[in-house]
Amino acid sequence: MDTKTIQILIAMVVYMAVVIAIGIYFAKKQTKTLKVIFSEADLSDLG
Repeated sequence: MDTKTIQILIAMVVYMAVVIAIGIYFAKKQTKTLKVIFSEADLSDLG
């Protein structure tokens, strides 16, 4: 493998790591939001 191929490979790995990290961050954020929306305290307030 030449230098150009290695640079592309490293860039792809870094890109995928960033995309996965962002996905995990937003998945955790969404889970927290759903817990707040569907918590028993909020549902009991509805009626």
